[in-house]
Amino acid sequence: MRDWQEEQGRYEQALIGLEHALKVDPLAEPLYPRLIKLLQTVGREEAAKTVLARYCQTFTTPVGRKSSVEMERLSKTLRF
Repeated sequence: MRDWQEEQGRYEQALIGLEHALKVDPLAEPLYPRLIKLLQTVGREEAAKTVLARYCQTFTTPVGRKSSVEMERLSKTLRF
């Protein structure tokens, strides 16, 4: 799902909004793949890796959960 800012190509505003939302609620799991995809769209690969690491730290390590299928797929698109 894309928001209106992404639809209109206002990527920087969309990035700011997603980052803010994750600061307010770091457990808003659906926002992580959106943010990673948007960062990849604008060519910010390192920032996307940082968000992936934050996701893993928040969800998989402490609670012992597996990543979602979407996050697994996205992690394969990032070059480590």
